[in-house]
Amino acid sequence: MENKMITPFSILRLAMMSFLLIGLSACQTDWQDPSEGSAVKAAIRAQSVYPDGRPDVPTYVSGRDGITARSSIEAYQRSFAIPAGGAAGGASAGGASAAPTTSSTPM
Repeated sequence: MENKMITPFSILRLAMMSFLLIGLSACQTDWQDPSEGSAVKAAIRAQSVYPDGRPDVPTYVSGRDGITARSSIEAYQRSFAIPAGGAAGGASAGGASAAPTTSSTPM
């Protein structure tokens, strides 16, 4: 059998491996609290005017009715329409494209 000498490189390598093992054992992810973030959610909810939704707007259990949904889709599609007179905003004839107009209805 050969007699192996302990070199400074092997000591350094052993120290680095032990620090790595100790460091990896400290990275446990099972410490998460199930109520994590509840304070932030409660603060945001406390600042809302209507935290449970507006009382004057009816809610539907199965979603929106067909008439309301159709009118909102049509209003959305009309918001991207380009006026019949050409480009809005006095665009130059240099090839500038017109930006879509937005609806001015209050939310």
